[in-house]
Amino acid sequence: MFDTLDIMISLAVVFLILSMVHKYLVSLIKRLLSIKAKVVAKEMKTFVGENTMQYLIPYLEKKAKHLNFLEQQHGIPLIRKGQVGLRRLEQKQLEEVVDSLKGFLEKKSVRQLKHDLAVQIPSVTTKKKLDEIREHLVTLRGRIETMYDNTTERMSEVYETRIRHQTLIWGLVLAVLINGDFLDMYSSLAKNSLVRGKLAAQAEVIDRQMQLMSEQIEQKEGEEIKRVRPLFKEAQANLSELAESFEKAGLSLAWTKEKLLAVFKGWGVFFNKLLGLFISGLLISFGAPFWHDLLSSFSGLRRMLQEKEKRKPVVPSPPAASP
Repeated sequence: MFDTLDIMISLAVVFLILSMVHKYLVSLIKRLLSIKAKVVAKEMKTFVGENTMQYLIPYLEKKAKHLNFLEQQHGIPLIRKGQVGLRRLEQKQLEEVVDSLKGFLEKKSVRQLKHDLAVQIPSVTTKKKLDEIREHLVTLRGRIETMYDNTTERMSEVYETRIRHQTLIWGLVLAVLINGDFLDMYSSLAKNSLVRGKLAAQAEVIDRQMQLMSEQIEQKEGEEIKRVRPLFKEAQANLSELAESFEKAGLSLAWTKEKLLAVFKGWGVFFNKLLGLFISGLLISFGAPFWHDLLSSFSGLRRMLQEKEKRKPVVPSPPAASP
């Protein structure tokens, strides 16, 4: 019983650490790819209307200086020059933006509009097109009042779906990078009681360290990335340190020339390795909170069984029969 529990605790410790490295990598990728900003920009463009956005962005860049909230929001510029994208605005702010553009377009001719916006508007603009935009702004104003909340919910759903995909992809990437083969790990832990003992003994300490690391990662998520290379170097250093930590515990995960050549010794070995890596990638993508809870459950169960074992009455052995 205790051997099985120690294996499960050891695996939970390993995957808790791997999940934390994975969380760091996903956080890095989210910032590098600006995933949230792209989702918001796309959904906002759909909500406002692609044609209207072609007039709205140039207007905000050139003329909407009176809308002070457009300059910064939480230190992040809402309008990014050279990109057709509007960072998410609150409902009242979006209403003000639409009202402002509607007022600006009132009674303006195509010629005046091109002059005022320094020919940033589409070249195919005609009086008919301009009238359509004015009418659409009236409709859009009503839609903001009734459908804004639905749009923000959709933004969240699209973002969460994209992050789930990224989470699984980078879980698999991490498993391959460090040779984190679940089947191999399970076999090693089942055979080596010394490694199991080391990992199980450090479970609570490692759990606390991972919780602190998780908080630090979440604090950094809102920061803008200005230098990409140092962050990749930091990630590479973390992976190297992780491999060394497992080596010290007696669990070898890193790739070596021998391990790489062994994978191609036969189709059975190759598919076995792929299966082990896939399982690990999937388990890593479950996330650190899952492994924290699982580790707490296994550790609690182990302590309970130990206490129960201690309370068992000692049965005296029968006296030896006299000759």
